Amino acid sequence: MDIPKIRIVNGKKEIFDPVRKIFIAYTSEEFVRQCTILMLNSKLNVPFSLMGVEKQIKVNNLSRRPDIVAFSPQGEVSIIVECKAPSVNIDEKTLNQIIDYNLSLHANYLILTNGISMYCINCKSVPPDFVSIDQVQYL
Repeated sequence: MDIPKIRIVNGKKEIFDPVRKIFIAYTSEEFVRQCTILMLNSKLNVPFSLMGVEKQIKVNNLSRRPDIVAFSPQGEVSIIVECKAPSVNIDEKTLNQIIDYNLSLHANYLILTNGISMYCINCKSVPPDFVSIDQVQYL
């Protein structure tokens, strides 16, 4: 597992985001997000340049911010990821949240993780089905 870069500045912990290329405030959810970004890059070969982090989208005229969106080189949405802190259970509410994002984005895969559990959904299968991370195909 790749470990994100962490530093302490003026007594405050920060974590490096390779997508936005900046250090940001450390939280347990942010740690999960950054570990997931590194996993997408190393395991699924998603370039950092083709990921978006907390980019605003519109869902039913409401502003939403998916944690991570991975785009194909052609600009199509390939993967949407919703990250939670390890203390937060992945439940139906989390599933509904990522499904709402997908109403606008139409991803091939949805990934939900709290750093302890990871659930992947293949949206291309009929009906959509849970798969292991090893079955997720970026391209």
